[in-house]
Amino acid sequence: MTHSRQKKRWYISVAVVVPGILRPLGFNRYTAGMLTTRVATAADAALITHHRRQMFVDAGRPDNQVLEVMAEAHRPWVARMIADGKYLGWLTEEDGQVVAGAGLLLLDWPPHPLDPEATQRGYLLNVYVEPAFRRRKLASNLIELALAEARRRKLR
Repeated sequence: MTHSRQKKRWYISVAVVVPGILRPLGFNRYTAGMLTTRVATAADAALITHHRRQMFVDAGRPDNQVLEVMAEAHRPWVARMIADGKYLGWLTEEDGQVVAGAGLLLLDWPPHPLDPEATQRGYLLNVYVEPAFRRRKLASNLIELALAEARRRKLR
């Protein structure tokens, strides 16, 4: 009796969840669960602040009182900016745990001869991936979402 064995191959699709849209971003063999990216809300202010703080620590800055003061000031600031629609954020999750994030700050900007009708610019910030999830193109995918939104809004 012969049994045909099929090699099981599985690929986890990385998807973006935007209200009303589910869009595949690629395939990743190395993840244990489904990665999804969602829009950040003001309720995510503490998490975004944690990522911002860790971004500075991972870049070599001492985790000291200066970062504590920054974090205390950042939490209400980012919550207010999200509520006002001036900070657009994206958070990537695996099994309900946020593992990466990025933000796009919408800045008031005066018209300029190179862009005579524009009144805003975009500023990419708070790009962070938890160490265990790095080298999987999560930051690249988040940056691409931010850049796509900037292009959609015709921001420089």
